Amino acid sequence: MSQPRSDSRKFHCTHQCPGRCGRSVANHLYACGRCWRKLPAQLQQAIRTTVGQPVLSPARTRAFTAAAAFYTSLPGAGDQAVCRR
Repeated sequence: MSQPRSDSRKFHCTHQCPGRCGRSVANHLYACGRCWRKLPAQLQQAIRTTVGQPVLSPARTRAFTAAAAFYTSLPGAGDQAVCRR
């Protein structure tokens, strides 16, 4: 009988998706897949380039702040679920 396979995608540490879709997202990801795809490529790349940097590094802070501002600028930003539309 084989050993149960460990699923490396199971994470216990999560945060709320910044796209306000209500999903929990593993801490190693910025947003859920649906909300991530809504981000312009330039913002996605800015976030990708900060992988491995300290959480409060200036570049990471700028990238995450710009991405959060993008989500806020979407139509319906006052609604709870911006990315479910």
